[in-house]
Amino acid sequence: MSVHRRAILQSIPIIGILACVCLAVLTLSCGKKEQVQEEEAAVAPEAQQAQVVQAYGKLPLSFTENAGQVAQPVRFYLRGSRGTVYFTPEEVVYDVVEQTARPDHRHPGEEPETAEPDTAVRRRGVVVRMKLEGASADLALKGVDQLQGKVNIFRGKDPDQWKTNIRTFGSIVYQDLYPGIDLTYHGQEGRLAPRLTVQPRGRVDEIAFRYEGADSIFVDGQGQLRIVTTLGTITEPAPNCYQEKGEERTAVRGRYRLREDGLVGFEIGKWSKDRPLIISLAGGE
Repeated sequence: MSVHRRAILQSIPIIGILACVCLAVLTLSCGKKEQVQEEEAAVAPEAQQAQVVQAYGKLPLSFTENAGQVAQPVRFYLRGSRGTVYFTPEEVVYDVVEQTARPDHRHPGEEPETAEPDTAVRRRGVVVRMKLEGASADLALKGVDQLQGKVNIFRGKDPDQWKTNIRTFGSIVYQDLYPGIDLTYHGQEGRLAPRLTVQPRGRVDEIAFRYEGADSIFVDGQGQLRIVTTLGTITEPAPNCYQEKGEERTAVRGRYRLREDGLVGFEIGKWSKDRPLIISLAGGE
């Protein structure tokens, strides 16, 4: 792992959001050993800069458990060539990396005198943290739907530093994020799909996310949450709120609420307190 990556991991506070990269898959294997290497960088033209952050929606839909291969307090993560999403008990960290080609001053057809093993790429990045403000001290961050695939990491020559058979999951859940409220991350049509489940005893007005590292945040005309960064804009779909009773689904009015203190919450219309309220942030379910 590079010094830059290590520094970013160590910057995650111990007391430490919802948000979210076209990720190159950290190798999953079922008994097959593969050595982890630095990913060979892909070129992202400057003209596509605004799309770099949006690629966070196209993730390998498995969550890798932290078994000591990354710094605490990370519990789960998604990693790839353009960044990583870290899940801790108190925040979700979006570490976005843009890759652009380093200028090549050679004449056409001219070969370099010496090999350049680090590939002709330079990087810049941005870290956006979605802090779970006022989260319950009793919350539990758990993996759900364990997958057959395992992650094996063989870093260096010391077998004591190798990590094998690391579990992966199809979804994760912040159980009791707030009293009576769970936050689940899963995959839907190739996208990371957050969903809040509010039990009848839960209070929607307790849900509060603080985004750090963004240049600005606003709600656009379509009701989407726009998180502006130097690498582009993270777009969170408008909330899709509903309740279910058997096979019947009843829509509930809902939208983002930008509070004066900078927190992001939700404004929800009338809903029946005899069954759970679902707030889907996946653009519809």
